[in-house]
Amino acid sequence: MVYRPDHTTPDHVMSTGAPDARLSNYRLERLLGSGGMGSVYLARDLALDRDVAIKFIAADQAADVSARHRLVREARAAAALDHPNICGVHEVIVEPDGRAAIVMQYVEGETLADALRRGPLDARLAISIAADVAKALVAAHQRGIIHRDIKPQNIIVTPDKQAKILDFGIARQQQIVAASPEAETMATLTSPGVIVGTPAYMSPEQAQQMPIDGRSDLFSLGAVLYECLTGRRPFNGRSSLEVLSAVLHEEPPEASIVQPQLTGQHDEVVRRLLAKHADDRFKSADELLGALRVLSETSRLEPGPLPRTGSRAWPWLRKSRWARVTVGGVAVAASIGLWSWRLPEGAPDPAAADWYRRGTDAIRDGAYHGARLALNEAIKAAPAYAPPYIRLAEAEAELDDPESAQRALLKVDELVPIEARLPVEHRQRFRAVRAMLLRDVDRAVREYELLAVERPRDPGVLLDLGRAQDAAGQSTAARITYEKALEIDPQYAAAHLRRGMILSLEGQTDEALAEFATAERLYRAASNVEGQVEALIRRGATLATRVDVQNARIALERARDLAADLQSRAQEIRARLGLSRLVTVEGRYEAAAESIRVAIDDALRASLETVAAEGLVDLFGPMVLGPRAADVDGYLLRAIQLAEKRGALRTAARAKLQRASMMVQNGRPAEALDVARGPLTYFQSNRYRSYELFALQIMARAHEGLGQYSEARALAEQTLQAATRVKDDSQIALALENLAGQANVMGILPEALEYRSRGLEIHRRQNDVATLAFDLTNTADLLIRVGRHADAARLLGEVEAGAAKGIDAYKQRGRRAALLRAVSATIQHRFNDARGVRELLPTKPGEQPDSNAQLAALVLQYGDAVSAARRPVSPAESPLAGSIASAFGKELRYWQLAGRLARSDARGALQGAEETMASQGATLSYEFEWRIGALGAAAARALKDVERERAFRERAQGGLQR
Repeated sequence: MVYRPDHTTPDHVMSTGAPDARLSNYRLERLLGSGGMGSVYLARDLALDRDVAIKFIAADQAADVSARHRLVREARAAAALDHPNICGVHEVIVEPDGRAAIVMQYVEGETLADALRRGPLDARLAISIAADVAKALVAAHQRGIIHRDIKPQNIIVTPDKQAKILDFGIARQQQIVAASPEAETMATLTSPGVIVGTPAYMSPEQAQQMPIDGRSDLFSLGAVLYECLTGRRPFNGRSSLEVLSAVLHEEPPEASIVQPQLTGQHDEVVRRLLAKHADDRFKSADELLGALRVLSETSRLEPGPLPRTGSRAWPWLRKSRWARVTVGGVAVAASIGLWSWRLPEGAPDPAAADWYRRGTDAIRDGAYHGARLALNEAIKAAPAYAPPYIRLAEAEAELDDPESAQRALLKVDELVPIEARLPVEHRQRFRAVRAMLLRDVDRAVREYELLAVERPRDPGVLLDLGRAQDAAGQSTAARITYEKALEIDPQYAAAHLRRGMILSLEGQTDEALAEFATAERLYRAASNVEGQVEALIRRGATLATRVDVQNARIALERARDLAADLQSRAQEIRARLGLSRLVTVEGRYEAAAESIRVAIDDALRASLETVAAEGLVDLFGPMVLGPRAADVDGYLLRAIQLAEKRGALRTAARAKLQRASMMVQNGRPAEALDVARGPLTYFQSNRYRSYELFALQIMARAHEGLGQYSEARALAEQTLQAATRVKDDSQIALALENLAGQANVMGILPEALEYRSRGLEIHRRQNDVATLAFDLTNTADLLIRVGRHADAARLLGEVEAGAAKGIDAYKQRGRRAALLRAVSATIQHRFNDARGVRELLPTKPGEQPDSNAQLAALVLQYGDAVSAARRPVSPAESPLAGSIASAFGKELRYWQLAGRLARSDARGALQGAEETMASQGATLSYEFEWRIGALGAAAARALKDVERERAFRERAQGGLQR
């Protein structure tokens, strides 16, 4: 409990009036001797200064003497903290019997808990309070002190809105005190072995009694900040256990949903603070402080309405963004350009300005490693010069190092009052860079648009604007912006590179490759190695989409070697990932997966999380085709987590699309449709044509899996037409495969064979080994079913030759090829040739047969029965095979019924044929209807059942004609 002499005095401070005679030294002595376990006493001692309160913490009943000593040590460590945002500890008193008292600073104000009873705080005040607490935690954590009980009741807000933390130095505790989830935590210390704190503010690791560090305090602060912004706790429940369950397993609604006036920046800071795993939070209170300062500046510097004078008025700009960009017949020298460097008032010597110019140009060229080096040189030449820090933050963000980016922006904040001393141009750039770091990309676009209005003939400013538009998902606008920059300076390598990147995503690969070649040539002429590497990586990736493996490998190997010489780690890893994709295309899955995993590990060690996320998406191919398909989903979920954490929306959408593809493959088409819709919308809105087509292909397969053949066919035909328009052979082949699959399921074999043959030729031309292995066996299957056994044998021979060479893709199709050879031989009544398929059957007790083995067993049984036809064979009843919704299920059912008929079990064959016909209804495959109808007619004829024979014959003839 809290001792309140008159039951009205707040529990954190006594009134500021005259000393209260009721709280004399006599009373203090009496409290010291009370031995109240876990009690907290706040009072004023007449013998002490009036601005000092005495807080007594009872450690009196701790049986463990070492625990008492630890309490005193930690209290004295807290006493060493001297920080304006920490309620100061003046003295630690230890009584002879081991009990301790802490003499603390008197602080005027109210607890944050009292303030929150009136509702949520103004967003700027909430950020300010969180920043004050973060400053205090920086000081405490540097001394190895973890508070362990950050909550509104332990934060005092002074009349001048400064926040101070109470109760540093509590004991290191291990278990939770049962309490009402809504109750304030009155006790700050109890016996060792007990965690004191309101469950709603505990970190998951603290609630689970796991080891904790300073990041536990950050979680608690995140819960406090959420409550300040929204007026409600992030985690609630009817009991302590329910609250703790919410802390461990639930995600609160975003703050901006609860309070619509908040923004995505607020959500992002709170999300990182409340991450369930400590590794996903801010790494330190210092890093959090940087983010809060940036967020505070964003709120403080929110621009008001722009003047409506002349052509610079904002409404005019929205209507015609490029009305002021006049393109005349001006000759532009590539070596000079039109980006005029002007030193702002009070700038340092020209050397720093020159390094700044080089760093700025390097950023625009995509040479972020070189930009970092140049900008650091500018800072060395003039440490108090602010603009290089702004651009350095941008380069660090592009290099996937947000911590360094935040430090650079904080340095700007230290050097200059932003609004007072930075020239307008640098102020806008500062806001734009900061907005990009906070992922407020719309704000960044707006700031760069303002710069473009001020400097419409500056191609560098246009490139900055295009980069922001691309990040905001405005890819069409970005492409137009780059084209405007090229109208001003046709020799601008970075603009060629950036335009090529968008053209590649739009599926215009020929134009994209031409742009990359131009960019590479210009970079090479300018001795810009990092820009040259970037152009080579992009060129290699685009060639890979066209399955031009040879030229893609040349480009990517050159990029890898140049990046290694340059020590540009991010580019080197990206080039290695590109080469690994080529290994997947070649069908060497194990080698591809291993090289991708190594690259991912290197990326994570270098804190290149976006690059690692890309690698995890790339793992999908070799893993889903290889022996570790079961692990794929975990990798994709990790990719989504890393990508969303870094704001890499395109990468996150790619990962989600791959998950949808995997769900279709695993027989979960409805889930696949739900997962694929989000990425499809994103890719369509951004005109990322190749990814959009891939999303439509997956959705077509999902509709097919749901038996919605008309929807599936419409989507497949739509993607085929679109892919043909943009000449994307890979997407054309995928659309043909979808159409072939649908025709196969419907039993229209000639149409399915035509589609498959066209896709096979595309993949053969591309030398796409990974896909070719599937094409060969799938096409051979169709050829066998239409009676073209010799043509099928040639294709199966290609698969067997590839497997003999040790190519993974062909080796994995080896069992399927062996089965198809046995089916072909059995259909031709070459039963001895088919018996080699016995090798596919399980050989160990309890071993489960795969799909090839299941079908092989039925084919062998049929062949054995036909071979023994001259000898009587007793019927061997067995239950019908399972669902015939899939093509594989249909095939099992056919061979099972054919085996019954071959064993002279005509009655069993007829009964099974009737059940099969009745179960399919409107979705019956034409080809399957023909085969089952013929089989049923033969069984009825053997039983001399003329009526049934006629009915089945009609069904068979109808299916055959269709």
